[in-house]
Amino acid sequence: MPLGYSDRMKRFRCCLGLLAGAAVLSACAIPARQSSAAAQDADLARAELALARGECRAAAETYTAAADRSVDVSLARRALEVAVRCEHWPARARAAARWRILAPEDPEALRAAAAAALGQHRITAATETLRALFALPGEGVDDRFSELASTMVDDADAYPAFTALRMAAPLERFSAGSLVGLGRLGFEAYDFARARELANQALGRDPGFAAAYALLARVYATGSDDVPALEAAHAALRLDASGQRFVLADTLTTLGRVEEAGSELERLQADESASEEARRRLALLAFEWGDLDVAQRRFLERLERGEGGGEALYYLALIAERRKDYGQSLRAYALLAGAGLGELARPQAARLLLKQGDRAAAMSMLDEYVVGHPESAVTFTIAKAQMLAEIGEAAEGAAIVDAALGQYPDHPRLSYEHAVLLERAGSTREAIRALGRLADAHPENTTALNALGYTLADHGRELPRAEALIRRALAATPDHPAVLDSLGWVRFRRGDTPQARRMLERAYLISGDPEIAAHWGEVLWSVGERTEARRVWAQALARHPDADALSKVLERLAPADPQ
Repeated sequence: MPLGYSDRMKRFRCCLGLLAGAAVLSACAIPARQSSAAAQDADLARAELALARGECRAAAETYTAAADRSVDVSLARRALEVAVRCEHWPARARAAARWRILAPEDPEALRAAAAAALGQHRITAATETLRALFALPGEGVDDRFSELASTMVDDADAYPAFTALRMAAPLERFSAGSLVGLGRLGFEAYDFARARELANQALGRDPGFAAAYALLARVYATGSDDVPALEAAHAALRLDASGQRFVLADTLTTLGRVEEAGSELERLQADESASEEARRRLALLAFEWGDLDVAQRRFLERLERGEGGGEALYYLALIAERRKDYGQSLRAYALLAGAGLGELARPQAARLLLKQGDRAAAMSMLDEYVVGHPESAVTFTIAKAQMLAEIGEAAEGAAIVDAALGQYPDHPRLSYEHAVLLERAGSTREAIRALGRLADAHPENTTALNALGYTLADHGRELPRAEALIRRALAATPDHPAVLDSLGWVRFRRGDTPQARRMLERAYLISGDPEIAAHWGEVLWSVGERTEARRVWAQALARHPDADALSKVLERLAPADPQ
């Protein structure tokens, strides 16, 4: 019988010298009848040594190749662990597939295979795997869904996860709680109609389920439907005054009724059990809507009370940065990094240093962190490239990401960022080709479809094709503000100003994104509604004063306004 993984690990440790030189070969001689196992042990030794040296790609690929030649489940599982740690997506898919072949009824293997497929937007494959998982005997469907929601969903975008779960799960057997959980995921996937449908199904199971009303309130409020949103919020509050105490404030905030939301949060401060969270939300509300004086005061008060120190310090750093007090901001980021929040603080601090012209310090701030935290390498590589693009060096940023793809082949985030940076660097043709390859390789990747369509539209190329790509993405995520923005922009490019205006307004109301505000204002400007365009831009600038898209459109259009 084949050796277990732990036994092989013990044996190949004594043979690590095989990698150091031929002199050790005699000490590790293995009988001929064990030559196959010895070869595998040597592979595993090389993989572990590569991992220890930080040669992640080699480690992942060697482990995966060994797992493909073995019938040992534990080896396939270890190969998957290494591939996940190394963010090697092709190796991850292979290792997960091998584990599933060797253990076809192991729920953990099925979850791993589904997660690997979803991470690459292979929704059809993930759906098939999830159907097999839900069909297994044993746990109830609610328990199985709960496990998936807490593990697999964190590793994928909301849209592919929601679509695969919705298609695979036996919804007729779901409890009200699971239906609402899936509905929340649908909301995050920007499919408001299905989120609303799932909330109503939950109410069919349990008419007094407050969480279902809270979900309805979110859906209606995001769609700017004031009356049903507030009715649902009050219903949730009435049914569960403790668990849903913030639902009304959240609904009012989403509807843009900021003063009423503030009043509701002020009322909640009187409740000792809710006061700390109410103070936190009041500070965030002021920051989100551009009232920096109030936000600063409230975050300082939280620090003095010993509440949410890391979060309060982070927002105080952002406020100082917006006020161009870079010294104060850097000091706050340094405190955050010292408190163990380096992954959050260091990219922000590096951006500030780069703005001030201290490129060497900015780059070393990121590189030093990655040395001690290799799991953050991809995130920091993207941060570095985006920072360079912000100061007009997108070509160098694209080169950095391209180099990283050598270590992390076919990495979804890196592949996408590389194409985006090529476009920002002015290499439009190369960017379109890169996005086209990504969309061809992953035809269910709505982000790639939308990005390709938008890039074509923004440069006035192949507008019918651009619109077809965007509409494919919108069919999958019908309320996604970025895709609505793309459709509005391509309709504007094609001369359909009325539809462009409707799409862009809807996209902005959903997200409040400054780039969408720039587009919406430009459409208004083009039809002579300059006062309304200025209002849209002013509101967006109050919330996002450093938004590059807004600055550019104002520089291009507003100075020409005779007023």
